[in-house]
Amino acid sequence: MSDATDYWKNNYKRVTGSNEGYYLAIHPDGSPFINEFFHAQKLKVFNKMLSVIQVAKNLKALDFGCGTGVFSESLHSRGMDVSAIDVSEDLICRNKKSNSEIDYFLSSGQDLEFSDCEFDVINSMMVLQHIPDDVKKNIVKEFSRVIKKGGHVMMVESIYLGDRSSHMFSLSKEEWIELFELNGFKLEYFHGVEYVLIRRIFYYMLGLVVGVKNMVFKKEHVNESELDSNLSNSMQMHSQLSVKSKVKNIIENGLIAVSYLFETFFWYFLPGKYAVRGAFVFKKVASE
Repeated sequence: MSDATDYWKNNYKRVTGSNEGYYLAIHPDGSPFINEFFHAQKLKVFNKMLSVIQVAKNLKALDFGCGTGVFSESLHSRGMDVSAIDVSEDLICRNKKSNSEIDYFLSSGQDLEFSDCEFDVINSMMVLQHIPDDVKKNIVKEFSRVIKKGGHVMMVESIYLGDRSSHMFSLSKEEWIELFELNGFKLEYFHGVEYVLIRRIFYYMLGLVVGVKNMVFKKEHVNESELDSNLSNSMQMHSQLSVKSKVKNIIENGLIAVSYLFETFFWYFLPGKYAVRGAFVFKKVASE
């Protein structure tokens, strides 16, 4: 799990010291406009999932991979007794200073140091997708142990299998459901999140151009896996070209601006399978 841990520590380190918009550590190289868009999608579905579980005061909640604490704060504001964990010591220290009424703990999450059946709600916002599958299975097993029967896990995680980044371990919608069902959970709600189809189509086409260029001008032969890598990594490629960062930001802002116009339509009318991530609410119905 060290690669995933290092990935998140690096992400947050790059925004350390920034007060305004600190909670928007989603794409550290992106402009505030880009981060605000993605954060807005998370907030929208987070509030929807809370309405699904009919959240009430005095419930005990665990924010798994709390990051900058924005969702921990939201759960706490609704009258919940919140415990929160993260791999970043800097963030945990910062969050403790921000709100002493929330119990923040430094932890990788592989072994949850909580009692059996302690929580009514577990929240995971784009965390499990960065954890290797073997470790992920143990974490979901731990979720099952520390949550009460009838309790809920609400999460937003990647369902896009085309992302082969070193820090991404996506599962399909069906694979997420199977993993939780094996640990005594039942799916109560699902919705697609982050369709951003215009942006994805643009980078898919860019990946095709790069793949063809490599075949024609650079390599005598490019095998299928190399071409797939070009396609799947095209969305990360733009952030690595520091020389063209200004052009990249202009393009990105334009694509996100268009996404703002269409995302609500996609939310209501497109099947969840076309989204990058899925929002799931699972209910604990049985012992493992």
